[in-house]
Amino acid sequence: MELDEVEIEMKRCRKLTFDWLEKMGFPCTEDVEAVRAIVSWANRTYGLTIESNWNPSACVFEVRWKEGQRAADGFERPYVAETKDRAQLSACAGLLTLIESLSQHV
Repeated sequence: MELDEVEIEMKRCRKLTFDWLEKMGFPCTEDVEAVRAIVSWANRTYGLTIESNWNPSACVFEVRWKEGQRAADGFERPYVAETKDRAQLSACAGLLTLIESLSQHV
């Protein structure tokens, strides 16, 4: 991805995440705070945890949603970014996108 594309994608992730939290009654202003709130909610609601690892060969952080010791259904590929915070924010937006998509098919 080009730098501008990365920034556009991060803005989309941030907006989706912050809007969802505000709608749920938990307005946030910081990425770390938003990630913490969504990870906590995902754990209570779905039993999901988040795993963050540095991939030195690709020079990125990889974040995966886990269900126990395995990748959670729907999240076989990691979310990647140059920083842990950005990768985690991207993973949170991915979770919310999946939930929204599934709820439209019910």
